[in-house]
Amino acid sequence: MFGRAAMLSRDEIASLVPHHGDMLLIDSVREWSEEKIVCVSNQHRSADNPLRRGGILPAASGIEFCGQAMAIHGALVGVAKDRRGLLVALRDVRFAVQRLDLGEGELLIEATAIDRSADASSYGFCLSGAGKELLSGRAIVLFA
Repeated sequence: MFGRAAMLSRDEIASLVPHHGDMLLIDSVREWSEEKIVCVSNQHRSADNPLRRGGILPAASGIEFCGQAMAIHGALVGVAKDRRGLLVALRDVRFAVQRLDLGEGELLIEATAIDRSADASSYGFCLSGAGKELLSGRAIVLFA
């Protein structure tokens, strides 16, 4: 069942994850279920984005956007409640662009749980903008 919850605001998200201030890259949760979350961000256009280097936001920074979506999902479904997650492995990561800061409009971040246990979760993730996939891959997160 997708679309379980109403949209979550940035303030509600900040109460779920350890990311705060400029480092909180997700603006809202559009919808989520036990298996999947869809988030929205406009932080790729922010001149104050802490992941920018020399004014450029490299596409690899998108992995942090996706990781934050996974953290939010873990908190919402109770897998990572009050526990920090460590991104320990990436697989099959594909980049369709070199930079994220050139994109117009919002970023859509999707994370889908593949497998979960008490100690770890694996996710498939995709970051898109203007209807185009910008990066995708799989990740493993261990919980402290």
